[in-house]
Amino acid sequence: MTHNDPESNGPADLDAGSLETQDPQTQDAQTQDPQTQDPDSTSPDDGGFVVTAVAGLAAMGVSMAARPVLNAVYRQVTGSTPPRAEDPLVPFGRALAWTIASAVTGAVLEMVVQRTTRRLFGVRA
Repeated sequence: MTHNDPESNGPADLDAGSLETQDPQTQDAQTQDPQTQDPDSTSPDDGGFVVTAVAGLAAMGVSMAARPVLNAVYRQVTGSTPPRAEDPLVPFGRALAWTIASAVTGAVLEMVVQRTTRRLFGVRA
């Protein structure tokens, strides 16, 4: 293609033509480059799906086990039972503080379990 060609649109047309002549193996290598893939990918070929499933189940188990411990700590510190967020007789500030403490504890535990599971299985995060 030259710039005198009536079907040519100039330099942009030349770039499109150069992509068509690129080696298909080079194109495959570029699309499969680990640096360009989504780091949260859970494709079955890298074991990520299994690790994600195991980590999810482990996080759920840890969360279920942590709730009674968190309740016991609350009773020990305050001398009363933990508030129920849906109870209208519980002051808003107390219910909010307990909800925040529970959520932060759950999130931290989930992160620790996810990272530990990935490290044990040798899967990059």
